[in-house]
Amino acid sequence: MTSEHIDACLSLFCKRMTGPKSKLYTTRACMVDTIFSNFQQKMPKPKCKFDELRGYVEGERPTYAKKWKDVDFIIVPCNVGGHWVVAKIDLVRWTIKVVDEAITSNAKDNGVRAGQMTPLTTMMPLICHQAGYFNNIRRKRRDLTPMPLDIHLPKTKVHWQNDSVSCGMFMIGYIEHILQSEKIRIKQNMIAKMRRQYALEIFSNNWESEP
Repeated sequence: MTSEHIDACLSLFCKRMTGPKSKLYTTRACMVDTIFSNFQQKMPKPKCKFDELRGYVEGERPTYAKKWKDVDFIIVPCNVGGHWVVAKIDLVRWTIKVVDEAITSNAKDNGVRAGQMTPLTTMMPLICHQAGYFNNIRRKRRDLTPMPLDIHLPKTKVHWQNDSVSCGMFMIGYIEHILQSEKIRIKQNMIAKMRRQYALEIFSNNWESEP
């Protein structure tokens, strides 16, 4: 899946969370788009514009987003080495959990993945301080130390990706389960059907949005 496909699915979730289906989404969470995660590669370079990231903190980006002060978790789609994983940022415990569904993941892969996520763990404290996140919330003020990271692998084989092209759909499925506080139940043989269902709903949603 391309970044455009991922963002279309996330936009659909954001809209659901503010509409008639909002009761299905019980987790106090918001999402960011792939543009946000792309900023990882620019941080902490001086040229990176923090003003562009402030909109995420204030709930202005993406469309139908929420302010970070009103949520406990931030869901971030991350493309690392051409592979999609989801990062769940816990603003209460101040940790980042990464869910990686690749069947080849092991201790060595975890080390590589942790290195690839270093920009995000470094970027988050900087963004929160620059945007004044801690100024208007009753939570412990954190320093600029990188956030702790935990790499999570599926515990059972049925949740593993066993091809080289389904990582995006697995990630989208994980995100929806996280938002609905449900146990993850995704199998490789479900991916084709999930892809069709999301495509149809996104198409219908875009059609309804036309003036």
